[in-house]
Amino acid sequence: MGNHHLYIVGFMGCGKSTVGKILANRLNMLFVDLDHFIEETVGMEIPQIFSEYGEEHFREAESFVLQQVAESPSPAVVATGGGVVLREENREVMKTTGTMVYLHAPAEVLWERASSSGNRPLAKEFQSFLELWQARLPLYREARIEIDSSANSPEEVAEEVLGALGLTQKKEA
Repeated sequence: MGNHHLYIVGFMGCGKSTVGKILANRLNMLFVDLDHFIEETVGMEIPQIFSEYGEEHFREAESFVLQQVAESPSPAVVATGGGVVLREENREVMKTTGTMVYLHAPAEVLWERASSSGNRPLAKEFQSFLELWQARLPLYREARIEIDSSANSPEEVAEEVLGALGLTQKKEA
């Protein structure tokens, strides 16, 4: 993969951070959780950014931090926030500086995972959650690789990603 990054995209609850950490470990690459990087950069947690400054301010910070990560010469596995794909400029940055991998799962599975944390500003009510998910689907599908993260363990999902990247070794029979 050279100096290219591996960007994990998908809706909240799909396993981006969990799978991303496994992939970074397996590939001996740096792991960056974009949401945590935003929190460190801005100096407050994401729900607080949303409540005090609004989603647009958060999206500005997200684009800024994504660009910083993209410009790093050290290849990284980047777990993005679910809305990073909303801006065309972000999708272009990810496509030109690495490989986008979309982790998908049915909306009901994602809702169960995301709403149980209680720390997701956009996972308060199922109907709006579903509408948001449906609106973002075409943007996620711009990724080069799509992997279902609903049925398998995070380790198995990471293995599927590695296989799709051509980075697994075939087991001999």
